[in-house]
Amino acid sequence: MPAITTTIDRDQREGLYELVRNHLGSIEDFWVALERTRDFAKVERLGLEFAEDFRLLQDIGWGEEEARERFELTMAPHDLMEVLKRLRGEAVGILVESRSEADASHEDAETNRRFQLGYQACEKALADLDSRGPYDEPPPALGDIAPMSSPHPADSANLAAPAAQDIEDQRAVLAFLVEKHPAQLTISEVAHALYASPGDFKSEDAVERAIRDLVGGGLLHCHGSLVLPTRAALYFARLGME
Repeated sequence: MPAITTTIDRDQREGLYELVRNHLGSIEDFWVALERTRDFAKVERLGLEFAEDFRLLQDIGWGEEEARERFELTMAPHDLMEVLKRLRGEAVGILVESRSEADASHEDAETNRRFQLGYQACEKALADLDSRGPYDEPPPALGDIAPMSSPHPADSANLAAPAAQDIEDQRAVLAFLVEKHPAQLTISEVAHALYASPGDFKSEDAVERAIRDLVGGGLLHCHGSLVLPTRAALYFARLGME
């Protein structure tokens, strides 16, 4: 019997299930990359991601409804970390994008509630897996998703403006996405490209925080898990200004 890596409750399972189902909705992209665009690097990446989704569903159940109260996650810790970080990044993108939807239906609101539960489930499980554990913050609230602040603000100055490192991270992320435009990259792909150690929690958190700040500043768009610069960002870059 596989060893138990961590345990989640029914609400957290509901959120994770919604995030996995949302990602599996892009499975057509696998076929397009394989047969039409012949983008075999993307084929490999998507294949690994879908395999992670299927493995997670083995633990939390394949159907929308489950009678269990607790769910034991038995994936290897490193593998579980990878899928949780990916799903968390997708949840951030979806919730940030929903902020711009003025006329959300009741059905949309319910779906976004489940995405928030998924975000929270990823945070909880990552906190259990990572001894540093800065992942116990509340999920982003719909309609009030503000840029991430410094995890441990020492004074009011930290609340008023991002730290110097946050600004450098934002510059690096924006410059990279402008350079790669019109390619559409996921949050995870940006993190992997900018840092030599893609499994490092600190690095990936910095990228997620930078993206959320840049979205709030009107310089990036999030479409699901995809990130791309806005027209304003591209125009500003063409002017060659700092």
